Amino acid sequence: MLPLWTLGLAFIAVAIPESPPPPQLAERLLATFEPRDRHRLLEAYREALANPTDGELNGRLAMLLHGFGQYELASTFYRRVGAIEPSDFRWPYYLGVAMTAIGREAEAIPALRRAVELAPDYLPAQLGLGKLLRTVGDWDESGKIYREVVRQHPDSARAHYGLGRVQFARGETQAALKSYRTASRLAPDFGAVHYGLGTVYRSLGEKEQARRHLLLFKRTHGDPPPLADPLLDSLRRLQSKAEYHYLRGLGFQRRGQISEALGEFERALKEDPRHAGAHANLFFSFLTLGDFVKAEEHYQAAHRLDPRLHEIHHNLGILRTLQKRHREAEEAFRQALELNPFRAESHYLLGAILENGGQVGEAEKRFRLAIENRSQFMDAQFQLGLLLQKQGRDAEAIGHFLKTLTVEDERTPVCLYVLAHSYARLGKIDQAIDSAVKAQEKAFSVGKRELAADVGKFLRRLRQVGKRP
Repeated sequence: MLPLWTLGLAFIAVAIPESPPPPQLAERLLATFEPRDRHRLLEAYREALANPTDGELNGRLAMLLHGFGQYELASTFYRRVGAIEPSDFRWPYYLGVAMTAIGREAEAIPALRRAVELAPDYLPAQLGLGKLLRTVGDWDESGKIYREVVRQHPDSARAHYGLGRVQFARGETQAALKSYRTASRLAPDFGAVHYGLGTVYRSLGEKEQARRHLLLFKRTHGDPPPLADPLLDSLRRLQSKAEYHYLRGLGFQRRGQISEALGEFERALKEDPRHAGAHANLFFSFLTLGDFVKAEEHYQAAHRLDPRLHEIHHNLGILRTLQKRHREAEEAFRQALELNPFRAESHYLLGAILENGGQVGEAEKRFRLAIENRSQFMDAQFQLGLLLQKQGRDAEAIGHFLKTLTVEDERTPVCLYVLAHSYARLGKIDQAIDSAVKAQEKAFSVGKRELAADVGKFLRRLRQVGKRP
């Protein structure tokens, strides 16, 4: 049986390392915006203030500021949300883009380097880092980046061009010529490549070839080929009415106001019927309300529009779990993790399914990955503790049970109760009694009388054991 609180993950409050307070939005700054935009900024700012541990809300505010050209203020929020969600590559990527826009390479480079570490196959981040390193004259690391990109994306004219720039700067003329030629073959209208070829041929004394490519450069104006960048596309969409309603819907959803959230997501779809995020969150909203038919409809719509949205696969896993279609649920969570290997909730719920299916070793691995990606994930800490306890590994289990007690809620008496059992099995009777007493007190305080009675019986047995010579 899955843990009782498994399916309420979207509304679980978790403790995170304390992050610096958000900066104030200056009145003179807001005065420069149109009334509608000013209202959006203030609303997003208030949402972020009210939910200081919500990475998505703080991140959306940063993106909104970024989209309005407020790079300095946006960067402050990107750093803040980066501390909340250190495994999400979006935030260092956006930070790197914002810092690049205002010429602060010294801050942009480590941000983009972190983004590449977290998402080593995201081409825009790789190219952005390679270009910045090239700009500051770090030919060694820039060349290393470009060579890796060329290996991963041999059809990227931008990567071959960047590598050619590095090679020519290092005096590797023939290698640069080869890279530029490849870039030119992939993108014949890429003007900067023709300039590079003209420069190389001139250095080799081939004047006619140099003149031909420099003329081509003048005709093409140096424009690079298009680069698909879904993250920047998301940032640009923030200016639309559809995105405004979508963000309002997210705010309502996080506060548990599902009816209000539904209304906003539906308004977003009226503005943009192809808004995959609105469909994805309508899927989750109807799932929360128990309307599985409507949830399935919006899952299908979101999947048609953007099958790479990891959220829809994660939520499909929840839906299939509720429908007791556990094999399909497992497949859905695995698909979600292929798209986003850092999502702690997907690891956790997959672990719960695997444990119920008897795959204890795999379940343990998933619970540990959930904790690795969110150290204060109390459900995962507790479930891992239970799994270890069932295997007789009480000394290990205790450490995880203790971590669950850093956040006090209605589950606290249960955590204290199982902690008492592990202490008792290790012969630490005094600590077992202390935990059991606290468990009983907490159970009474939250109205769990049956649990309090069970703890009382266990406590009496412990005290009898403690009296023996």
